Amino acid sequence: MIDSRGTDDGAIRRRRECQQCEFRFTTFERLAELEPSVVKRDGRREPFQKEKLLQGIRIAFIKRPIPQSDLDRIAEAVRLRAVHQARQEVSSDEIGEWTLELIHRVDSVAAFRFASVFRRPADVDALQRELAAIRDAPTGASEEPSAQPQLPGISHARLPATSAATPPAGPAEAAPDPSRT
Repeated sequence: MIDSRGTDDGAIRRRRECQQCEFRFTTFERLAELEPSVVKRDGRREPFQKEKLLQGIRIAFIKRPIPQSDLDRIAEAVRLRAVHQARQEVSSDEIGEWTLELIHRVDSVAAFRFASVFRRPADVDALQRELAAIRDAPTGASEEPSAQPQLPGISHARLPATSAATPPAGPAEAAPDPSRT
């Protein structure tokens, strides 16, 4: 080994050299995190698959103006939350609720799309109740749930305003200053 140093994402970068042919190469080492199994609604158990979760998130965000990097961060935040539960098994319902909460912070239309598939409303009335729940739920811009990790790097400036008192965007008219008259 020639050199060893840490990287920004927590991995260890090592420069190595073959002792026989003197070829130099780089390896990256990272601690393996034990991901829990996902318990599906029908009782099946399968390993947590971040790519499968990310595919569901992508579908909810089709034709929405959100960068792919934000979708990746949502999936990673859910994966980390599942890992940090320190349990061998996590239900798919828990994972779906965590995902829905994070999606709702970024885009309420995508949250409705995700919820309409994840929660499986039985009829139009149930779908309307789901829409009302998404519409009435706080976006998380002003209050954070205690057990939910922050989404690193996602700008919350895209979130819709949660108060009717928010001034409209555009030039603000200043009130006349009484001391200047």
